[in-house]
Amino acid sequence: MNPESNQVYAEARTSTDEHPLCPVCQMDVDPATAPKSLYKDKTYYFCSDDDKKTFDAAPDKFVDPEKKL
Repeated sequence: MNPESNQVYAEARTSTDEHPLCPVCQMDVDPATAPKSLYKDKTYYFCSDDDKKTFDAAPDKFVDPEKKL
C-alpha cells in the first residue's frame, strides 16, 4: 500500500472563478444556478440557501482564515 495515496485529500482545495467552491462547506458549485452573495466586491457562490445564510451572518469567518474556528 502506498502511504502517499491519500495525499490529495490532505491538501486544501482552492476556489477559482472557473471552479468555485462553497466557502462554508467547500463543495463544488455551479455559478449559473448557485445562490450568491457579494462581499467586499467579490461574489461568493453557495451549494445551498442554508450555507448562504450561514455565510451572510458572519462572512469574515469564512473569508479570513485567521477567524476560522
